[in-house]
Amino acid sequence: MRVRLATILRFLIFWLGLFVAAKVLFLCYNHEPASRLDAGTIAGIFWHGLPMDFSSASYLTIVPGLVIALSALVDRPALRRVLLVVTGAEIILVTLLTTADLEVYRAWGMRIDSTPLDYLKTPRESWVAIGSSPLTLLIVLLTAFTLGGFFAAGRFLVPSTNRWRTCSGWAFLGCLFATLLLFVPIRGGFQQIPLNHSRVYFSSDRFANQAALNAGWNFFASVNHRQYRNRNPYHAVPDSLARRVVDSLFAQGGPRSRLLHTERPNILIIIWESLNPKVVAHGGGLPGITPALDSAMGEGIRFDRFYSSGDRTEKGVISVLSGYPAPPRGRITDFPAQSSRLPFLSQDLARVGYHSAFYKGGELAFANLGSYLLNGRFERLVEKRDFDRKDWSSKWGAHDRVVFQRALNDAARDSVPWFKVVLTLSSHEPFDTPIAPGDPQGTDEQTLFLNAMRYSDRSLGEFLAEARRASWWNNTLLIILADHGHRLPDIHPGEHAWDAERFRIPMLWLGGALIPRDSVVHDVGGQTDVAPTLLGQLGLPSDRYRWGRDLFKHPSSHLAYFTFHDGFGFIDERGSVVYDNAGGQLVSRTGRADTLELRLGKSLQQAAFQSFLDQ
Repeated sequence: MRVRLATILRFLIFWLGLFVAAKVLFLCYNHEPASRLDAGTIAGIFWHGLPMDFSSASYLTIVPGLVIALSALVDRPALRRVLLVVTGAEIILVTLLTTADLEVYRAWGMRIDSTPLDYLKTPRESWVAIGSSPLTLLIVLLTAFTLGGFFAAGRFLVPSTNRWRTCSGWAFLGCLFATLLLFVPIRGGFQQIPLNHSRVYFSSDRFANQAALNAGWNFFASVNHRQYRNRNPYHAVPDSLARRVVDSLFAQGGPRSRLLHTERPNILIIIWESLNPKVVAHGGGLPGITPALDSAMGEGIRFDRFYSSGDRTEKGVISVLSGYPAPPRGRITDFPAQSSRLPFLSQDLARVGYHSAFYKGGELAFANLGSYLLNGRFERLVEKRDFDRKDWSSKWGAHDRVVFQRALNDAARDSVPWFKVVLTLSSHEPFDTPIAPGDPQGTDEQTLFLNAMRYSDRSLGEFLAEARRASWWNNTLLIILADHGHRLPDIHPGEHAWDAERFRIPMLWLGGALIPRDSVVHDVGGQTDVAPTLLGQLGLPSDRYRWGRDLFKHPSSHLAYFTFHDGFGFIDERGSVVYDNAGGQLVSRTGRADTLELRLGKSLQQAAFQSFLDQ
């Protein structure tokens, strides 16, 4: 049995060695951007890419492992031949993807994914498109890499198979168990979030992050998400008409209200998990749940007809920081190459001297958010592993109070002006928080949710109390809003997951840099409006944020657009419509909204999803 187990281990080592060689080849082929990296970053490419390489090596060892296990019961030459054929086919597949990936990155600036498959529909045009590629060099590299793989396999793998002998069923079970254990590195370990791009991304340098990826893993992960990369299923009108409709919806002109008394204030955005008007007294919700937020509402500008872009955290984060609407299918964080092409508040603010940081108590690998933030060139990312274990909840990560305190500590010593984003976590399911004395006890879901909201609000209140005493407060703009709404608390009987009210969220602007006090904006707005509105107040261009508009620029159309799974909602001053694409029917309508809003919503959905496909 030891010989067979050693053979399985040899396969893992073989593939890891081949992937290391592939990374070396990638860096040599793309020597120009690689030459700009220091030795520590180059070492990081190999170290941080190891989990993805190990996952890929484990994938490729699964079938050989099963053959090796079976050989313990049936010692036949045919099994060795099967093993050799499978290994040879895998070597050819890996070397083909590795070689193609070299030119894909050079030409497109992204690692190979399912995109080249789109061009197989037009082979003649595809051949013309690759005519400028150094085909001779690529063929030489492919041949050399493939032959090198076969040679290494012949020297490292084949000899161990010659020492096999038929043995007991225990050997079969042992090898089978060892093979099944490979599913642990395949998912990236025992941690809560399976392996994704965020586990590999480690640098603010995009090339370094891309170089750390495993070409094969990236390709097949993209193929797995390919269902969201096909033709636009929401084609309702000619594309040119849809674009004109969208342009007219977001067209702006005229004067802008001036809200800040300083040109370059510090900026802090707090994105509060699942905050919704049902728990905010100022939003007509239950009293006593968020007293700190309610008190702060009288200090700044609050928005009472503001809506989230989607129903997931990562969708809300992207809508706020990139002004990009949530797609009704898929999520753009699953496509890091595409998300890197979005506009980013962090990048636009960095150009005028801002230093950026993002704080979350949980893992940034969740929903692949870490890769998105690194594409946005955030200078500092603070996540679960940066906090003491004693401050972790039982499931997600560090409690909100601890995260707020870390942001406070950093703000006191960071260079100004700074741009910080805090994504809270404690009010996420399963609502695991340190319940303070006096909070209602109970294990039902609604009690746990409300206590979690109380805890997050208490943490915010402590943060605001200390922040107001800080030297930086008078030159700081603070924006508090939710990532999305929530079905709890259940105080509106009959409310559906797609109702527009489910997507309404609070937003509050306050801070020492703000001129207005105790103001209310009743106009309709949404998360995609945050970035252009903020940039407008700073006197910076916001043309790239084409899916939103400046809420303080007049005249302006007032609208919001949100999506849920295979559906959308459109809201304007006349009311709202909600449409279910799967059922092909209008499922909700309020106010005076009618077929006009439905046509506008369909056009916006079509254009936005096409933009998602084209990223």
